Amino acid sequence: MPILRRVIKVNREGSRAVVLPKSWLKYFEDELGFKIEEVEMEIDKMLTITPHIPKHDEARDRGTICQTKPVKQGTIREKDKS
Repeated sequence: MPILRRVIKVNREGSRAVVLPKSWLKYFEDELGFKIEEVEMEIDKMLTITPHIPKHDEARDRGTICQTKPVKQGTIREKDKS
């Protein structure tokens, strides 16, 4: 189901932005195990936004934990076992 979001003015040059829902960010941060700092956009007739999953070297340089695939729901992560 689509979520209606307002397009807001960012600066005097005419740039615009759409604010991502907090629940969307929290969902992917919980699933991936690290903070979403960047998103990937596919621009065609539709705009598709997905979380950016950094490659191992990029994550190491940034100091974030990197998993190559999302954690399935119901899976216990190492940090959740204690």
